[in-house]
Amino acid sequence: MDLIFNEVSLNDKPQNKYNAKSVLELLAETCSCLKKLGFNKIRTVNNFWIQEYFENKDISAFLSEISRTKGSFLRSFIRPPYVANGNESVDDKFIENEYYLNESDYESISVTGLAYAYFFNTIAVSLFSNDIWNKSELSVLEKTHENEQEIAVKHASKSEHCEAHKDWVTSQLPVTLVKTKMYWKNKEVKLRDDHGKEVLLAFAKKIVKSEYVIKVVNSLPFNPQENNFTKKCYPNGQIELVLIETDRGLGLIIQTTGRNQSETEEIAKILEKEFK
Repeated sequence: MDLIFNEVSLNDKPQNKYNAKSVLELLAETCSCLKKLGFNKIRTVNNFWIQEYFENKDISAFLSEISRTKGSFLRSFIRPPYVANGNESVDDKFIENEYYLNESDYESISVTGLAYAYFFNTIAVSLFSNDIWNKSELSVLEKTHENEQEIAVKHASKSEHCEAHKDWVTSQLPVTLVKTKMYWKNKEVKLRDDHGKEVLLAFAKKIVKSEYVIKVVNSLPFNPQENNFTKKCYPNGQIELVLIETDRGLGLIIQTTGRNQSETEEIAKILEKEFK
């Protein structure tokens, strides 16, 4: 997956050398964080490296002022142009319509990178050159021949913003489920000593036979009004299940092999189909 650089963030020049260095180093930290989420590069304008940055130095020359590790990383991670060969249809869409920043005090500024981030359904990355970029989402106005609409663009200018996009990134990745190698008789089953424990125990002995179930964590409080077998899924692989055919709405929490929200939800579908 590719990121897209927001060229408008180059408009605000650094006030001093310290600020100039910190902004580029923060860009490296942000991109490094996003790389860990699975992004391979950041696409940018063709003349990115020769853009004047600070004290008559362009960005390429100024990289020597920051740490060698971060400078080398940026050189390898930043890749012009915005659109690789074979995506001419995206260029056509940009030419046909108009795109403007739709943020307070920055309205009506024409944008390119933010528009392409929207086209490709990816994250736009900015230099943290102004507080306006301290957001995990930016508003852009799209004007077509027929009408105009406000669109939201996923955005990051510092590593903290990466956290806001983790679930979305995970949802874009192919779901590959892991099976446990534990023998079902060795799987732990913990239940509260409540009414209906016998019913839950009988069900627990069945569901632990699934290759996606690691253990039964505990019983759930009664949910007599619950109509769904799967009550809730969690990113840590836990699922709350309710035996909806029981009057009290007996339920339990199971630990599955799910490693994120998408995997856990997929496992829940499998379990519901097999054990509901």
